[in-house]
Amino acid sequence: MVLLNTTFCIAPADHRIFRDWVDRVYIPEITRLENHECKLLKIDAPAEDCLSFAVQFVLEDSETAGKWLQATQPSLISRSFSKEFGLSPERLPHFSTIMEIL
Repeated sequence: MVLLNTTFCIAPADHRIFRDWVDRVYIPEITRLENHECKLLKIDAPAEDCLSFAVQFVLEDSETAGKWLQATQPSLISRSFSKEFGLSPERLPHFSTIMEIL
């Protein structure tokens, strides 16, 4: 089993838009497709220009997590760039980490 963590860095002005997108699109799709509990965490790292959030969920192995990162996640993130949410790639920097659960 692996834990897939994706960390997002959001400008304070985009906080509400990000939360709307992550609550209405990103997390529901994770729970629908993967049938796993998903956690949204606010990272306690003081920075004036960035609020950091992590989304975490468990997958069966690294191969499955890699497929998620290459196929599913990009389409979900691109939905945040729609007129409905209005973010852009520059306003939604993120990185993902696959961690083996011991």
